[in-house]
Amino acid sequence: MKIEWTPEAQQSMRRYMLDQQGMRAIAMAVQNLADDPTPAQAFPWGKAGDYRLRVGPYRLMYRLQADQIIIGHVSRITA
Repeated sequence: MKIEWTPEAQQSMRRYMLDQQGMRAIAMAVQNLADDPTPAQAFPWGKAGDYRLRVGPYRLMYRLQADQIIIGHVSRITA
């Protein structure tokens, strides 16, 4: 599957660049989505084809469209 990052997702990722360990975890999770776009940890979110995936303290929002995964947003969860 092809993975595409929206400009909004790229911008939100830049905010967290100081957390290199977290960024590596997100990159690995996105790579794994290419093999399994709906892992057990992903939850349907909103309309059909939208998913939310938690990666450590981050939340990754993405959409499945045909043979493409579109990363829409990355946010940090505060506890």
